[in-house]
Amino acid sequence: MKVSIVIATANRAQDLESTLQSILTQTVLPYEVIIIDQSTTQQTYQVCSEIKNEFSAKAINCIYFFQVEKNLTKARNKGMSLATGEIISFFDDDTILFDDYLENIIRCFNSNKSIAGVSGNVIIRNKPQGWKWELRKILIRLFLLNNFDGKMTLSGFGYPIFEREIEKAIAVEMLPGCNMNYRKGSLGNEKFDEWFSGYSYREDVDMSYRISKHGILKMIPEAKLYHNYSKFNRASLQTQKIMELKNYRYFYRKYARKNILTDFLFLYSLLGLFVISILEYVNSFNAEKYAELKGSLKGAKAD
Repeated sequence: MKVSIVIATANRAQDLESTLQSILTQTVLPYEVIIIDQSTTQQTYQVCSEIKNEFSAKAINCIYFFQVEKNLTKARNKGMSLATGEIISFFDDDTILFDDYLENIIRCFNSNKSIAGVSGNVIIRNKPQGWKWELRKILIRLFLLNNFDGKMTLSGFGYPIFEREIEKAIAVEMLPGCNMNYRKGSLGNEKFDEWFSGYSYREDVDMSYRISKHGILKMIPEAKLYHNYSKFNRASLQTQKIMELKNYRYFYRKYARKNILTDFLFLYSLLGLFVISILEYVNSFNAEKYAELKGSLKGAKAD
């Protein structure tokens, strides 16, 4: 199966270079790599120009496209429109693939034609642990924010599995944006929702949840990768929290809103977010936690 890799990037030339090098060492090479660059400097272009010969030497088509607007969903949609492979793989620009990542992804697709999307196993270098983490998990479950199963909760929340490594294949409704692989034939006319602007928090959840309604989504343990969570080109913590609250509401209205009961459950989960933020700030009086708390309060008021 031919694989088209799409990477949207902005001002992370060093991170991107490491990602591209991990692609070059794959036991099964992709057919093409499409880089959508939204950077404000020439560094990313230079990296792509220098590495292009290495891709050509391995018969990998390397496509570079510059996009002025910094918008993740539009960048991924552009990459999707250029992709010609049977599998379209979306990676963040700060991921490092294990050598057999693509080989295992392709094997999974070949095992069942009903599989529409596959995600791999993010290996966690510094696993969250201790009583604070255990308390946080209890509160997250209590407020219906996440059942840690990759599926939507009754209140319209839920997240891809990212807080732990998986030990067996799991059927899910949401794939993590750092590594999403879709069967092109299963996508139909689906695209990333361009309502999500800028950093586009939950655009991955939105896309994968839609696809889960007509195809099987799986996470598999064999396809391993690191996600380095680059510190470059990120919004402030307060700005991120404002965006998160706005996007939570949009996702809820789009998929989960049904009646007064579901409205109540959604508000209950929002309350849970505030409770957790307040407890984390009171426990530490950390400036970052205060910024997150302020962002959550402002986000609750924003349309």
